[in-house]
Amino acid sequence: MAVSRPFLRIAAGEWVPYSKVERLGNGTIDISGPMKHLLLLFSTIINFDYTLVPAPGNLWGGPLPNGSWTGMLGMLHREEVELAIAPFFVNPLRAKVSDLSIPVYSDYQAILMERPSLTSDLTGFLKPFTPLVWVLTVVSVVLISFVMSGVAKGEVAIYQDFELNTSWTRTTLWAIQAFSQESSEWLPVSGGGRVLVATWLMASLVFMSSYSGILTAMVTVPRVTIPIDSLQDLVAQSDLLWRLEAGSMMYSFFEESTDVLGRKVFSEKAGTFQDCWAARQSVARGDFAAICDRNTMLKAMSWDFRPGQGSKRMTSARQRQSIARALQNDFQRATGVRVSNHRNRLHEDGLRARRPVVAPVLTPAHRRARLEFSRDHVQWQLGHWTPDESRFSVSTNDRRIRLHDVEQILDPVVRPFAGAVGEEFLFMQDNARPHTARVSMNFLQEQGIPIMEWPARSPDLNPIEHVWDMLVRRVHARQPQPDSVPALTEALVAKWGNIPRTPYDA
Repeated sequence: MAVSRPFLRIAAGEWVPYSKVERLGNGTIDISGPMKHLLLLFSTIINFDYTLVPAPGNLWGGPLPNGSWTGMLGMLHREEVELAIAPFFVNPLRAKVSDLSIPVYSDYQAILMERPSLTSDLTGFLKPFTPLVWVLTVVSVVLISFVMSGVAKGEVAIYQDFELNTSWTRTTLWAIQAFSQESSEWLPVSGGGRVLVATWLMASLVFMSSYSGILTAMVTVPRVTIPIDSLQDLVAQSDLLWRLEAGSMMYSFFEESTDVLGRKVFSEKAGTFQDCWAARQSVARGDFAAICDRNTMLKAMSWDFRPGQGSKRMTSARQRQSIARALQNDFQRATGVRVSNHRNRLHEDGLRARRPVVAPVLTPAHRRARLEFSRDHVQWQLGHWTPDESRFSVSTNDRRIRLHDVEQILDPVVRPFAGAVGEEFLFMQDNARPHTARVSMNFLQEQGIPIMEWPARSPDLNPIEHVWDMLVRRVHARQPQPDSVPALTEALVAKWGNIPRTPYDA
């Protein structure tokens, strides 16, 4: 008699990209996305059937003054459902009314807002230099005018050239003309004043060249300043309103915050929104800025960047608000339980990060060639196979290519041996780069030494390669690792003697 599977009612909602609600014709709902895959995995492992119940208001849920809860957490609290499937963030309040699983994904919170655009700036011509530089420039013009006026009057008194206008107005006009690279017919009488003129002209040339270069660069490559790049920037400005996600962990986080910045974020908010995906059009229009998780934010920005939609209208603040440490501390203070992250949990179960094994990619053509080669040589005995070389080193592989040394291997060893064997000699080697180097292949061709045809990407077809692999693994398993050539030699000899010979003698 078959045992019936437990049947569970599960609360679900729409939080793109984690889950998207699909309403079925019979009045029920289904979801798609990562949450659906996770739910199917749970139902298979735990062995249960289920039906999905829509979350009231599509909210995660938050506490009410009377002690009850809204949203999905309220359904759990009232025992209307046995399970809720959603991208929940863990905090102490939620842990009091529900049993939350260990974290399976970590995310950041950030600010999503309308992308700033280029705006006209009537004072843009002053931007190449700071206000201090402009103040010093004006002071320099006034100072050079007074000095030049005094020098010019002194020269007139000495040289009795009373036709020269030496008033402060005339010298000021000259200083401004020279500074703006305009020509002027006015010049002092003698060389002393003209040295001062040359110095001012040189200083004006340097200043105006720098100014015109910087201004040209600013016009050619316009710079768009992002006015909001952090929570501090958000609360300090008054041009753009901001809202918090209703029933979210961030709403509770800022509501319960004790620092000045967090309290200001909550108290001066312009309201709430359902979720970042549902509010994407309002954010793109510039109605308000949204504080939400980074993953949903990227999904909304990808929608905004669709082909044919014009320029991108949304951006995010570069500062990410990581609250994992704060939540961990709050949870520990509230429950007395130290919260470990998901990496520690995985390590406790013996699951650790591993690099993928790098192996040659075999196409169907490679597989057919390997199969044909194996069939042709299935009757070969151990004596038919030539041992291939292998390299052992104390350090890791430096990835340098080693070439056959023609003078030390091919010429003194292979060539005489081939001559002794005669016409039946066949030189066996795989397609490793040192074997197929041009210098090696040219030598073998010149000496008339036939080479065994070997399938591409198939060094493992030679049985000795598996022996080398076993030897390397056994040496690497030694503790401590060999740290010198004599120690490595001793380890290789010892491990070579311990390799079982029976499978390789057959």
